[in-house]
Parts: sequence; C-alpha cells; structure tokens
Amino acid sequence: MYTGCPMCSTLLQVTEEQLAIKHGMVRCGHCNEVFDASDHCHEEMHLAMSRPDRDGPETPELQPPELAQDSSQDEVADAIETASTEIGADGESEPTERASEQASEPVPWEQAPSRASSMPTFRFVLWSVALLVLMAGQLWHFERDQILQMPQWRPYLERVAQTVHLEMPLYKDRAALTIISRELRQHPDQAHAMRFRLTIQNQAPYRQSYPVVRLSLNDEQQQVVARQDFTPRDYLQTTGIEEGLAVQASANLTIDFIAPQQPVDGFLFDLI
Repeated sequence: MYTGCPMCSTLLQVTEEQLAIKHGMVRCGHCNEVFDASDHCHEEMHLAMSRPDRDGPETPELQPPELAQDSSQDEVADAIETASTEIGADGESEPTERASEQASEPVPWEQAPSRASSMPTFRFVLWSVALLVLMAGQLWHFERDQILQMPQWRPYLERVAQTVHLEMPLYKDRAALTIISRELRQHPDQAHAMRFRLTIQNQAPYRQSYPVVRLSLNDEQQQVVARQDFTPRDYLQTTGIEEGLAVQASANLTIDFIAPQQPVDGFLFDLI
C-alpha cells in the first residue's frame, strides 16, 4: 500500500507489518516529518497521489518509510532495512542501493576432497602386495620341490613354465610305479658278475622321472652284504632319460654289477 507525507508530499510505500511495528507512526525519509501513515494509506498509488493538499501534478518520489519510536515523535528509529524502490517520472521502478547490497551475498567455494586422504589407503595396498610377493618368494625357495610334486598345482605350473620358457623338473611319485617283474641272477657272460632285471609301469597321471634303484644283497642270515644306488644312467641302455617315463608306459631296467665276495642268498630293492 501507499501513503504520502503531509509535509512534503513525498509518496511512501509501506506494508501492514511496518505499520503495526510503531502503531502507524513513520518518519519521512525526505523531510524527516513524523506522521501517522495509517491516516493517509491507499491500496493504489494514484489515489495516494491525488490528495487535495498536494501542490501540482508532478510525480513524487517513492521513499521508504522510517518508523518512529514510541517515546517521542521527534526521536525516530533507524530506517527499516527492507529494500524499497523509487518511482521515477516514467513510472518504472529501480532497485535502491540498499536492496542491491542485500541481494548480493558472497557464495563460498566448495572445498575439493583432499588428495592426501587417499594416500594411507594406497600405501596400505602397496605394502600388502609387497608382503604377499615376499611371502610367496620365501615359500617357493624353501618348499619348491614339494610344490612341484603337488598334483593339484602341476597343470598350472606347467602352463606358467611354458609361457616364460622355463623347464620344470619331472613329476616324481614312486608309489605310482607298479612292479611288473624282478629277477636277480648270475651274469650270463661274466663269471664274477651278476645281473638284476626289473620291469616297472608308470600309473601316475603325469609323466615322471626314472627312479634311482637302491639294491641290497643279503646272505643266508638275511644280513646285508652289499648295497648300492643305481641311477637311470646306470641301467638305461637307450636315450630319453630327460623325457622320463610316460603315463601308463613300461620300462625294463637292467643292472649289471660285480658280485660281492660273500655268498648272496636274497635281495631287496627300493625305488627312490
């Protein structure tokens, strides 16, 4: 709504809330006159401008009202901080300096997440990977032979070895070697020599190396009179030692050796 100053005819724009603060008493911002704005209020601006006490038809300036204090009409409170507008001669409204100051408030920057906060997690992952690699290296160094002989790991290890072009030692499972025949007799061509013949078959699921044969000779009291280990190069007459014994393949082992001085009544052997 609008009201006019009875002293200088300045047009003021007021609200019901402003009038209720000091019971309608306001101060003109142009001439500092304190008056009861409720006596001159109109809902439309042209009605407030057409009062008979106004001199001339000129368009007045629209000023923000200032509330008067209750103790005295001569002592007036500070101007209301509500933004107001001034009406120019062309009837267009322009924002006042106070309104523009209140409208523009600084917007704070949003802080980006700190990169330093992710460093502890990265370091933890890095140290964990390094520790796992170190443990795997120690396990391979001390348990290499046992790991290579584990059937469940054998296919994966062979694929890795083929990829990096490394040679893996042959599988060794002496319990999977089946004894087909064995025989100890005098050498047919040499008087002071003996011949031990053994036929074995590989029942393991993988190709495995040829065994070392440990042969023990006993006398009549079953006491050992001679013992010796024979490697594959001692009993194989053909090449192919490095290839090993294929799956379900059989091999005839022939071992010739000099007979001991004591009489031999029996023998024992182990595959190592």
